[in-house]
Amino acid sequence: MVKDYLSKIMDVDLVMLDVATFMQFLKDGKWDVYCQGLTRATEDIFASGFFHSKGPGNFTGYENPELDQVIGKADAERDPSRSKKLYVRMQEIMAENLPYVPLGDQNTTVIVRKGLKGVIPEAHTGVTKFNDAYFER
Repeated sequence: MVKDYLSKIMDVDLVMLDVATFMQFLKDGKWDVYCQGLTRATEDIFASGFFHSKGPGNFTGYENPELDQVIGKADAERDPSRSKKLYVRMQEIMAENLPYVPLGDQNTTVIVRKGLKGVIPEAHTGVTKFNDAYFER
């Protein structure tokens, strides 16, 4: 599907790699376009890992000092309403200076037992917060 989609604008050769080789290719910059599935990433892990200039998953080499500063503040912030504002600002910065283009996303489906309240599904596949969950009597 990816090859067919991209072939309309460029010649594409797809290469399937084992994880260790794939990670080394990314680190070495031996790619033009890559596809990666990502699950279980909360906002702080995702932002600092993939978009901070020193993030371990910043394989694009993207650098933006303002974004680094916002991510640092958001990672340190413990008030959810304030960190949300910082993550909104992070998205605004990235919309103006796009580091890369995600090709898709999955919905998160959470199935829980009847009577369980306070479960918060996250936008990222596989992440569900149960820290405020309780059974209704």
